[in-house]
Amino acid sequence: MARHALVDLAQVFSLPPVKDMPDRLSEKQFHLVYDQMCQSGVRLCQDAHSSARLRQMRQLYEGYAEALRRYLCMPLPPWVTEHPHKDNWLSVARLRAQAEAGASPETVPDDARALLFDEEHHAF
Repeated sequence: MARHALVDLAQVFSLPPVKDMPDRLSEKQFHLVYDQMCQSGVRLCQDAHSSARLRQMRQLYEGYAEALRRYLCMPLPPWVTEHPHKDNWLSVARLRAQAEAGASPETVPDDARALLFDEEHHAF
């Protein structure tokens, strides 16, 4: 579904996929991603062709991602981040659960509150 959305967006802007671009996922990074997924409880098949199969799947969309990156002047996220951070959806999910439970604003964590209010504390 995400691949279709990416290709559709590129087509809306009449962007052909970029060809002959360097591979964004090195073999070392592949193993890091694989290990992280396994540690997270994801069951994966790994054989001598796993990396090649993933590369083939990525070739279906990476050229479109690169075309959109260039058009929108924004970087593509790395496969492996050097500085891990908490995903924003975790804070929003916690805030939503507190709101649904009727928690007061004072009990909402600062990181979750920052997602909903700008610097002047005006609601978005």
